[in-house]
Amino acid sequence: MQLNESDQTLTFPVVFLYPEHAQTDYIKEFHENTRLIDQLSIMFESRVPWDEEGKYTLDKIGVNFIDKFSN
Repeated sequence: MQLNESDQTLTFPVVFLYPEHAQTDYIKEFHENTRLIDQLSIMFESRVPWDEEGKYTLDKIGVNFIDKFSN
């Protein structure tokens, strides 16, 4: 996690896992003001090569979130 001193916002790494396909996407600097739906829209604007069945579309994706900083 990194603090941007100029505007006091955070960037942090994000990993997207697709276990049934043994695939991942890694975003090194995900900005705290970026909406997840906006990022997913970019990632899945067209079918990814490993998704032969077309399961990964915005209307079908489920998101699980792990926050290791919460108590």
